[in-house]
Amino acid sequence: MKVVFLGIDGVLATRKTRYCYFEKECVDRLMRLLSITDAKVVLASTWRLGKLGVVHKSIQEGRLPRSDYPPQENRELLQRIVGRTSRIHGAQRGVEIDAWLKENPLVRDFVILDDDTDMAPHRDRLVRTDTVLGLSEKNTNDAIRILKGEPHGET
Repeated sequence: MKVVFLGIDGVLATRKTRYCYFEKECVDRLMRLLSITDAKVVLASTWRLGKLGVVHKSIQEGRLPRSDYPPQENRELLQRIVGRTSRIHGAQRGVEIDAWLKENPLVRDFVILDDDTDMAPHRDRLVRTDTVLGLSEKNTNDAIRILKGEPHGET
């Protein structure tokens, strides 16, 4: 199994939208990445700390629960979510990802999409996004290369 550890803020919801809704272009790029690589999604975002039902509803509607923006259907994305990392008090998210990987030995390959850098010991698997732009075409292509085991550029 291939996995995308997904941050939400700065990847799908950007600063330019005040993190109030998902950028359609960013969701489209993520879906292209998932389709090409047949990867599943694990939430590694701080969103995972809330009730998973709220996260699922937000993804399905393409917005945060408090947002007044019209819904955007993301059912296919929702179906690709296979889990979330657990919170380990005082640990970087990379350590939380490491713990999830140890509990899920069927993962063959993975990439991390996030706008933050707290991903040690897996920094080499991080494709860092821009908080204003979200998931870019270059980010998407770099993530595809990582999941295919190909050389990739500076993330």
